[in-house]
Amino acid sequence: MKMKKVIFSIIFLSLFISISSLLYYLHYKWHNPGCQYQGLITKIAIKPNTSFNKIISILHKHKIIKHPLLFKLSIKIFGNNKPLKAGIYNLSPCWSYSKIFEILSKGKEELFPIVIPEGLPWWKVANIFQKNGFITFDDFAKEISNPIILKEFNIPAKNVEGYLFPSTYFLSKTKKYTAREIIVLMLSTFKKETKKIFNNYSPSKIHKFVILASLIEKETALSWEKPIISGVFWNRLKRNMLLQCDPTVIYGIGKNFDGNLKKKHLRDKTNLYNTYIYKGLPPGPICSPGLEALKAAIHPKKHDYLYFVAKGDNSHFFSKTLKEHTSAVRKFQLKR
Repeated sequence: MKMKKVIFSIIFLSLFISISSLLYYLHYKWHNPGCQYQGLITKIAIKPNTSFNKIISILHKHKIIKHPLLFKLSIKIFGNNKPLKAGIYNLSPCWSYSKIFEILSKGKEELFPIVIPEGLPWWKVANIFQKNGFITFDDFAKEISNPIILKEFNIPAKNVEGYLFPSTYFLSKTKKYTAREIIVLMLSTFKKETKKIFNNYSPSKIHKFVILASLIEKETALSWEKPIISGVFWNRLKRNMLLQCDPTVIYGIGKNFDGNLKKKHLRDKTNLYNTYIYKGLPPGPICSPGLEALKAAIHPKKHDYLYFVAKGDNSHFFSKTLKEHTSAVRKFQLKR
């Protein structure tokens, strides 16, 4: 009888020591790095609806974890059984189990940056998102005129041109986006970024500023020039002069413009964006202006300039009279 008790005690003690050792080891692996070299990073993709066991297998296959069973047990004991989420992740085998688990359970995936620069018309914006595999051009084209979206964002126009705010957007490669979601994201960014400068203006007034800002954006990339060019346009509008802005004509020609603006284009009365024919602002924005151009549209530089011509170094020469302008054109344009 005593012998049985001794044997039982030995077995119990052995189990206790084994379990305690295992828990201690799991605790150690949970909180401590797997190696000293922290620069080793591996990119892995977890697709939506991937099972828990499959995710563990993927981690093991990419050598993020050495012992799948131990990682499973660690999650069961220390991770409160939180689910692991889909995404594209940068992970390291040198990280602790807890760090790997935290990233996968919170969905802290690597997001893909989409850069939308200032000055693009809507179709070039659509091409960028299509090229990177997020949406199709046709779906984007259908949604830009969605009346529900236009009403939601108080846009008094036929489409969202001019309001697709230029910025860097970080998107998930594992999520399926709709064109509507992308457009709403960009319009929400426009609303957020312009809230302070457009706070006291009506939608119709804002729209006029957006139109003017789009012209400014296309005419110059130089920050300091934008208020000056804005002043030129304002001066011409006040005098009921034609704006004579080449980018508006080009926009009216559309996606098929070959890069060569000809005299026949400047005489084309069928082009409603032809500011060589029609006075005032064009019917709508011609691109997505950035914040600097929008501010310049609201706060133009006060001066007497009515003309400007490109100097060939990305800047412009400004003139007050047609005679001065003609002379500047000869100097900076015809000499080439």
